[in-house]
Amino acid sequence: MLYFKMAFLEMKGRIVKTLILFAVFLVLFTGLHTVLTLLQSAEEAKSSALKRIGASVTLDYADIEDVGKRLFTIDIIDRLSSVENVVGVNQSYADFATPINFQNSKAHSGKDPHSQEVQIENEPGFENNVILEGNIRAEYSDAFRNGAAAVVSGAYPTVSQPGALISRILAEQNDLSPDDEIVLHAYGKELELQVVGIYDTAAQFQVTSENIIGAAVFAYSPYNRIYVDVDSFSQLYGTDSATLPIRIYISSPVKVQETGEKIKSMDFDWNIFRLVNTTATEYSMVANSIESVSSLTKTFVVLFTLIISVVIVIVMSIWAEAFRYESGIWLSMGASKWRAILMLLVSTIIIAIPAVVVSVLSSSGLASLILRYQASAAGNRASSVRQFVTGVEMDTSIVVATLNASMNIFFYAVVAGSILLACILPSYAVLKLKPREILSKK
Repeated sequence: MLYFKMAFLEMKGRIVKTLILFAVFLVLFTGLHTVLTLLQSAEEAKSSALKRIGASVTLDYADIEDVGKRLFTIDIIDRLSSVENVVGVNQSYADFATPINFQNSKAHSGKDPHSQEVQIENEPGFENNVILEGNIRAEYSDAFRNGAAAVVSGAYPTVSQPGALISRILAEQNDLSPDDEIVLHAYGKELELQVVGIYDTAAQFQVTSENIIGAAVFAYSPYNRIYVDVDSFSQLYGTDSATLPIRIYISSPVKVQETGEKIKSMDFDWNIFRLVNTTATEYSMVANSIESVSSLTKTFVVLFTLIISVVIVIVMSIWAEAFRYESGIWLSMGASKWRAILMLLVSTIIIAIPAVVVSVLSSSGLASLILRYQASAAGNRASSVRQFVTGVEMDTSIVVATLNASMNIFFYAVVAGSILLACILPSYAVLKLKPREILSKK
């Protein structure tokens, strides 16, 4: 208690230098805690994005000149399906089609595409199209696999049960139900399909100021995506499923590398095949904002740690002069050197504590402001950067997160290290002199 009382008296007598040290602690600790908060937020956003993308690899053509060759046979699909940790495989392809006996959905929020400047022209009537996606296993399509969409009536289309799976919004708009017939046109052909199911999607179709194709954007609406079996798709587009790369879904992201190595060890002709880490590829396409924040904050963590060390050493070297006289009195009265060191340590801790409290309380707000500015600069949007991917509006927004245990340990370790560092030079400056020498230098 005596040390705390003496420390308060010392700080009161040196109020200006005490406030300067408090300001230094406050700025540096707030900066570090804010940077760590940004890093934690970016890491959680990355984890969330990877979870939505899913764990998968793709068996693809090794040579672009081979594209179109019948390489992806049923035998290869069966062999890939039997690999450990593989939970399913799919082949899919998507293209535009024109509805004949129904209309696509124009439901949207945000800007009016009819009033926006058109920078890329599409053929007349393109805005009335729908997207037709053919799959051998529609349940593995992105929207269904990550929970952004779910069948609410009927079933998925399959080779044994061919037909179309349409969105609830499209069904309600056109008064369509399972077993009804829809007709589609593409490339001079018409295809009649039975509606085998209706799905609901969590995706929201928002037209932003970045839209440069005008009303044609309606063709890309998630409400206008129709899932069909791969054979029906082939009838309309002439696509051979044996020419479609095989996407292989894996039980967990941590198993991607291991499973990929097992697939590469199979006796396929790797001169014509290559294995692509689809998870990493898709993440790199949509997550520039996350990676820019993550990369920048990692750099700043190192910089702030170094800056804290340098600045505190400089400031405390100057501030140590305030302790010379008082420390000399302590030593001249017979006090031990360790008491003088403890006195300095207690004073530094008392100054650091409120700085730490303020930095912890204010860092979330500062991080939020930085993320808002970053998102605005990256895409002129309120809080996120999104990319429409196969019926899913990929959300890569970064939400301010609370530091986890390891981040907190690092922060408080730096704080503790800073306090100890702040005492080293002042203690040395005092203890290297005799009490009478210290008093004579006041």
